[in-house]
Amino acid sequence: MTQIISIAQRHKYILDKLKKDGYIRVADIAKSLKVTAVTVRKDFKALEEQGLLFRTHGSACPVNPHVADRSVQLKELENRVQKEKIVDKKVRIGVIGCGGIANGKHMPAEKRNPNAEMVAFCDIVEERAVKAREDFGTPECAVYTDYRELLKDKDILMVKTL
Repeated sequence: MTQIISIAQRHKYILDKLKKDGYIRVADIAKSLKVTAVTVRKDFKALEEQGLLFRTHGSACPVNPHVADRSVQLKELENRVQKEKIVDKKVRIGVIGCGGIANGKHMPAEKRNPNAEMVAFCDIVEERAVKAREDFGTPECAVYTDYRELLKDKDILMVKTL
């Protein structure tokens, strides 16, 4: 005769096993408790709703207190000074490819972005990179004909290939 255990007993077993092993699988728990995988999934769901574990595909792991979500209002208050410094800086962009579509569409749109500045241009035709610098760049803008040299530029925070 099979012994029937209560939901509370199953939940305690699951949490104890999770605490001991750090990771549990539905199939292993079902086999250990002699219940169906559906029952274990329901138990995992109930425990997750209580914030006691985190379900993953076919398994569960403990809730990580470092990942616990906080409200946007609380997050907004954290590291406020550092965040304001980041917002005040413009993203410095290096552009690889200064042809017709880049000149006609992409670079004009990027020039209108108040949070970015194009600081380097690269094209295999040097005249196109020079023209892009004149039309869209900053006064100290760099011009390259070899994309590998542009990628070495430490002032660039983002590279766009057009």
